[in-house]
Amino acid sequence: MVSLMCPIEDQLWGLLHDASEAYLIDVPSPLKKADQFKGYRAAEKQVLAVICDKFGLSREEPPSVKLVDKKMLATEARDLTMTEGRGWATKEEPYDFHLKAWNPDYARVKFISRLHELMLRRG
Repeated sequence: MVSLMCPIEDQLWGLLHDASEAYLIDVPSPLKKADQFKGYRAAEKQVLAVICDKFGLSREEPPSVKLVDKKMLATEARDLTMTEGRGWATKEEPYDFHLKAWNPDYARVKFISRLHELMLRRG
């Protein structure tokens, strides 16, 4: 979803912005910010650097990806958590559309299809 909302030049970065979680673990944003997760954040940064190098992306996350990711976080908190977003603080407003959870198989197909689309576009 993030890649679809980014400007065309940042769409691959948007797709891969959480790719390190494929090799580590998906830690919820509120926990990831805690002092106890300092080591995780360092490992995440290292893994993401390797991914960026592999795909020819800047190691610095583009501002557009950061903004879209924060807006998606607000949207996910509103639509997909049972906490009504408590603990998922962001200054960004959610998008005006609503999300429904995807099953893992559907998400995998959507991700791989989008990756192929973006890689073909790059030539």
